[in-house]
Amino acid sequence: MLNARVVVAGINHHFGFNKEGDYKQLWAWQGKFNFEAEEIPEQEVYHETVSSTKIRQAISEGYIQRANAYLDHYYIIMGKPQEYGMYVSSDMPHLFKIPQTEECKLLPPPGIYAVSVESVPLHSKGMVIIHKNPEDKPEVLVNIFDTPGLYPDQRVTLYFHKRILGAVNLSDSKATSKINNAKEEISDLIY
Repeated sequence: MLNARVVVAGINHHFGFNKEGDYKQLWAWQGKFNFEAEEIPEQEVYHETVSSTKIRQAISEGYIQRANAYLDHYYIIMGKPQEYGMYVSSDMPHLFKIPQTEECKLLPPPGIYAVSVESVPLHSKGMVIIHKNPEDKPEVLVNIFDTPGLYPDQRVTLYFHKRILGAVNLSDSKATSKINNAKEEISDLIY
């Protein structure tokens, strides 16, 4: 049993065996299964038709500003920051790891991103580093520029604004310099 009051489908959404189901099928089932069917019209951003495929592609290619425009809100990652245990260098900004609890969460490619960090009462600029750990799994690391007010086990929301730099190898001798330069650039951004 569906137990939904309203089912919303996009203009080209298909479901079921061989993807034979569509909005017309949902419309026909309204009375039988006691729900309301709504169809979302095609969306356009800057004269470009928006689709979930285009949103996923923009995120996976690191085009955060484009993805945000398509989404009509910021791409976000949420989680509870944990101390990052890997020692990189004494000059490296303080990093927290945001464990990924959703296996299917689409992450941007490895790189450095400008983010806003929010958690009551914290609101700060920040920098996210997405990189692959030795097991080749992506990790999300965050440097919160204003850490006072962050409590252990406090959930934070990272609002992605812009990609600053491509992939950074944390074991590279130049990594600290690249990360500190990116942090300086992010500090100068107005957002």
